[in-house]
Amino acid sequence: FEALPVPGGMMRVGIPVYRLPHDVVQREIDDILALGVELQCNHRVDDAQALLDNGYDAAFVAVGAHRGARLPIPGVDLPEVTTGTDFLRQVALEEKLDIAIEGKRVLVLGGGNVAVDAAMTAVRLGAAWVGMTCLESREMMPAHAWEIQDALEEGIEVFPSRTFKEITASDGRVTGLRCAEIDFRGLVEGRPDFDEMPGTEHVIEAGAVIFAIGQRPDVTCLPDAITVRG
Repeated sequence: FEALPVPGGMMRVGIPVYRLPHDVVQREIDDILALGVELQCNHRVDDAQALLDNGYDAAFVAVGAHRGARLPIPGVDLPEVTTGTDFLRQVALEEKLDIAIEGKRVLVLGGGNVAVDAAMTAVRLGAAWVGMTCLESREMMPAHAWEIQDALEEGIEVFPSRTFKEITASDGRVTGLRCAEIDFRGLVEGRPDFDEMPGTEHVIEAGAVIFAIGQRPDVTCLPDAITVRG
């Protein structure tokens, strides 16, 4: 059972087509279906436990991590703000985008692979300017070095070593990101460890913001306690 209209999960709706063509993913899926697997798309399961009460002996849950994270900063709920996972999925499925891209200044928050994918996709959709900003220094950015280099060669501007304070707005529309330069040392017990550099607060102008700072699975289909049946 697949909730999306197409199979393939993040390989199909999370990795841009310029990196992984859809027909390559489909060939892999076709090989699986040829083994006799029955596939039902557009079929979201809200209660995995209920499957065991409807004739199935086991249920394997592989929902992926499709829920993008946002920081709890002012402006996060403005109309021109979205997440990288939502953005890339909408592009892959040719759906109406939550945010307009063409002709806009687009700022991606994050320094990993998803951030690069979102930034380079925005370039392909006709953004007037695309930037990336992240906590990590240029050397510590989690994206592959070759991906960052590709982004730079496509004109994407990188602002490393920044902490995000506010998505600024005027008349309810995004105008940029208020941030400050930091000395980032890494993560301590899962939390960023850094010192903010005095007098470095500034605004990076943008008309749209894409959060690509992490993602998590949606496991609402699972009960609090799973009953194991033999």
